[in-house]
Amino acid sequence: MKMLKDHELFVLLCEKRGLKPPSDVLEAIKNASATGELQLSRVSILVPICEVIAQVLMSSSAIKRMDLSDCMLNLSKSLSCILNALCEGSNMTSLNLKGNNIHGPTVAQLGQVLVHNNTLKLLNVEWNSLGSHVDSFTKFCDGLTKNHNIEELDLRYNQISPYCAEALCKVLRLNKSLKVLDLAWNTIGLQGGQLLLTGMQENKNIVKLNLHGNCIPADIVHLIEERTRSNQSRRMISVTSMTKEIEKAKSFLQVTDNKEKIVSFTDSDSTIQSRLKYRRKKKKRVELFKKEIPSGMTDDSMEKTSNESDTNSLTNLLVPAEENLKRDEPRNDISGDDSRKNNKICSSSADAATNKIKELNQILQDRTTAINLLTNEVGVKAAEIEAVRSQIDQLRTELERVKEERDKLTGEKTKEILDLKENHKEIEEGWKKVHKELEDAYHKALLHKKEYEVRIRRYERDIHRSSLEISSLKEKIISITQTYEDLVLKDKTEMHRLRREIKERESRHKNEISIVKNTLRDTTQALEDCQMQLQKSRSELRDVTESQLTLKAKINEMEHLNVRYSRSEESLHRVKEEKENLEEKIEESQRTVSSLQRQVVALQSELVEPQRRYELLNDELIQEKEKTGRLKEELAEERERAKEQSIQIQKMTLQITALNTQINDIRSSHADTLRERDKERTQLKDIIAMKEREINDLKAEEVQRAGQLYAAFSKYLGSRGPNPVL
Repeated sequence: MKMLKDHELFVLLCEKRGLKPPSDVLEAIKNASATGELQLSRVSILVPICEVIAQVLMSSSAIKRMDLSDCMLNLSKSLSCILNALCEGSNMTSLNLKGNNIHGPTVAQLGQVLVHNNTLKLLNVEWNSLGSHVDSFTKFCDGLTKNHNIEELDLRYNQISPYCAEALCKVLRLNKSLKVLDLAWNTIGLQGGQLLLTGMQENKNIVKLNLHGNCIPADIVHLIEERTRSNQSRRMISVTSMTKEIEKAKSFLQVTDNKEKIVSFTDSDSTIQSRLKYRRKKKKRVELFKKEIPSGMTDDSMEKTSNESDTNSLTNLLVPAEENLKRDEPRNDISGDDSRKNNKICSSSADAATNKIKELNQILQDRTTAINLLTNEVGVKAAEIEAVRSQIDQLRTELERVKEERDKLTGEKTKEILDLKENHKEIEEGWKKVHKELEDAYHKALLHKKEYEVRIRRYERDIHRSSLEISSLKEKIISITQTYEDLVLKDKTEMHRLRREIKERESRHKNEISIVKNTLRDTTQALEDCQMQLQKSRSELRDVTESQLTLKAKINEMEHLNVRYSRSEESLHRVKEEKENLEEKIEESQRTVSSLQRQVVALQSELVEPQRRYELLNDELIQEKEKTGRLKEELAEERERAKEQSIQIQKMTLQITALNTQINDIRSSHADTLRERDKERTQLKDIIAMKEREINDLKAEEVQRAGQLYAAFSKYLGSRGPNPVL
């Protein structure tokens, strides 16, 4: 089964939820799989997309760092999804949540993340409101105390007040992994600074603590900085001493192993077992020594034990070697017979063992010289201690002399103290007035600050609403353009279908017209043939009628002749016969004419059907022409509609471009307003910080004056003794 990549899993989860994966988030996840850092700063992310990102983080092994700065995730409750993913498990080592309006229950949820997560080493929560709710901040600090992996924490610009300093003090006392802590530009104040100082006195791990812009007195800041510097030096010393002790333990193991190998050549069977027991004991001691080096030695006593460990290691190396040599001498005497038998077998090994024993003796002599040198150094140190003691005695005498001079000075300054008391009373009255005025000004400044914060939050909500409206408008525009594109595609397909149908109909009509033309040609040819036959028959009829006319003329003549020649019967009889013959011919011609007329009528009846078909085809052609005209008109109308739709689409594109320009202008104006608000915030914070500094400076001056007066008064009371003059 092939494992899915992070961006493929993101796309698949979006498709399952019916969401369109945002291009910028998808591109960021693709880059994160290569670089290990998911960069999503200043990206507006919706809640379902955040849920999908949380699932990707839980299953990803490539994403180690994540940047969600300036995303305002807490406004839409999107941050809780990512925090739940970090609680359940991920490979994240660095998380940047700068500028996300984190406050209230989300701060407590972040504390739960620190309790359950064991991979996060760097957390940036700059420009949020973690300290606005004290209870949530205490829960966050409780989670921080239980975390053993976090090393760097950025809490700048988080409204951390003196009420939150107690929880930070607990973190400094109990957390053992935190090394860098940034608390700049908060409102911790004098009381909070004192609590941080008490926490730092018990902390031995923090090497950098930034308290700039917190209205903390300079002497407290100086003491905290000294403590961080001492932690740095202690850390360096502990690292170097640990490396030295490990090297010494390794050399000690090598020496003991070599010695046991040498002795094992000359031991008998009974002594071999004792040697094995001795070796096991030595190994157990060395293992205990290795375990006790990092845990048993504290940071304060590391310098002392580093000097003592040298001498102890030397003595530990020398004492067992001498004891083993002393033990070997009587054992060699007691088991002489056995050793002689064994020496016959392994004489060469015994010679090698003696040579190695000589080398060990040489090493022992070198170690004894080193011990002598160390004893000489110890004597020198004792002489130095005696010189220091003599200097202490001299200092004691000088202190007694200074005490006598002080007693003299106290008597002289009692009068000055009485005057100072009166001045102190006047100064206290003036200081109380100034203190009340400053408190009133401070309360007014806090009220102004709260009003500005409310305005800023209202502006941020308006901006978020406008961004959501813009995103909804974008989606609507995209859906409308999609519908228009679908309509255009449907119209195009219908146009292509109609064109095909028109072409098919035209081809079918052309075929029918060609068939009709062929039939018309045939019918016209048949009509022409009939007309030719009619002309022939007419010409024959004309001939017959002419012959009849001639016959009639002859008959008239014959009648004249009959009248004239009535007498001649033979001629008449002949004429009658000819007449009968002619009548028969006439009857035959009439018959032929009637048959021809019948043929003409039949031909005319036959011509009716092709003429009717021709008329029907003409009617169909006219109807098809009308249909084609209608289709052409519909095509023209469709073209006009398409043109109108294209014009509308162009208008929509222009509107979209105008909206995009408006969106860009809104974004630019939004960025400008955010910058202006950031500037206003910084200016307001600078003004508040300046006022707080002025208040703290006035307080410090008054405290110094009160301290001077109190010191002078205490000196006066000390000089007066048990019965002071009031």
